[in-house]
Parts: sequence; structure tokens; C-alpha cells
Amino acid sequence: MVNNLQQDAANAVKTIEEVDKTLKEQVENVNLTESKYQEIAEAINKSRKAVATISEAGKQMNQNKNEILGSIQTLAAMAQENAAGTEQTSSASIQEQTASIEEIANASSSLSQQSQQLQGLIGRFKL
Repeated sequence: MVNNLQQDAANAVKTIEEVDKTLKEQVENVNLTESKYQEIAEAINKSRKAVATISEAGKQMNQNKNEILGSIQTLAAMAQENAAGTEQTSSASIQEQTASIEEIANASSSLSQQSQQLQGLIGRFKL
């Protein structure tokens, strides 16, 4: 009976040592798992920050795009106004030049006639 008690006590000690070893392994595994979950949580937070930064950059790019489009539209309107003004100026200038040329041609024709008349008159006075 004493031997049985000694054997049972030895088995109990061995079982307690195995349970202690298993418990230590489980605590180690739990700590490792906790560490991994913390790393995952940190990665998620970094991802959220990156998404927020990208979202803000997208909003800024959209705002810049709208400003650029507004500037382009303004420049296009100015170019059209300039083209219309240039066309009007060119048209007016061409009309003025044509009128001046006609006046010069008329004056030249008139001078030519007067010159011919003057030569006729001079021809009468020649001896």
C-alpha cells in the first residue's frame, strides 16, 4: 500500500509537471497570439491613415483639376474674344485700306486727266 501511495504520488508529480509544462506552452502561445493581433491592429491603423491621406489627396487633386479647368475656360474665352477683335480689326483695317487705295486711284486718275489737259494747254503755247 505504501508502494502504491508512493507510485500514485510519483504519478501525480509527473502529471503536475506535464500540466505545468502544457500550461507554460499555452501561456506562450497566448502571448504570441496577442502579439500578432497587436501587429495586425497596428497595420490596420496604418492602413486607415494611408486611406485617409489618399482620400485627402484625391480631394485636393479634384479641386486643383477644377481650378485648372476654370483657368482653361477663361483662357479659351479670352482667345475667342481676341480672335473676334482681331478679325474685326483686320476687317476694318482692310476696308480702310481698300477705301484709301480707291481714293488714291481716283486722285491718280484725276491727276492723270489734269496732266493731260495741262500738256494740251502747254502744247498750244509752244512755238
